[in-house]
Amino acid sequence: MSITHRIENNICIVYLTGNIVEEVTSEIKTTIENLAQDRDVHGLVINLKQVDFLSVSGVGVIWAITNTFKAIKKQLVLCQLDWEIIKLLTYVRLDKAIPFYFSEEEALADIQQIV
Repeated sequence: MSITHRIENNICIVYLTGNIVEEVTSEIKTTIENLAQDRDVHGLVINLKQVDFLSVSGVGVIWAITNTFKAIKKQLVLCQLDWEIIKLLTYVRLDKAIPFYFSEEEALADIQQIV
C-alpha cells in the first residue's frame, strides 16, 4: 500500500495504491486526517483507481474519515472506484454519506463548486 497526495486549488487529492486491509488502515486514517487539519485544504478527493481490494477494515476506515470530515465541516469525495468496490460501498450505504465520481476531473470540478 502506498499513499501519495498533491494539492490543487486548496483541494487535496490523495492517491491510494494496493490493497486496503487492516494492516494499513491506521496509516491511511492518520495520513488523511493530518491532511484534513491543514488550514489551506478545503476539501479532499480520495482517488481509488489503483486500489485492488477493500477489506471490511478498509470500509471502516472510510466511514471514520467521512465522520472526521463532517465534524470539521470539510468536503470529502471518492473517485475512480473499481466496480466491485462501488458495489461493496453501496451495500453498506456509504454512497449515502459520501459522493462517488467516475473521474478525478469530475470530482475536482464538483468539490471546487462546493468549497
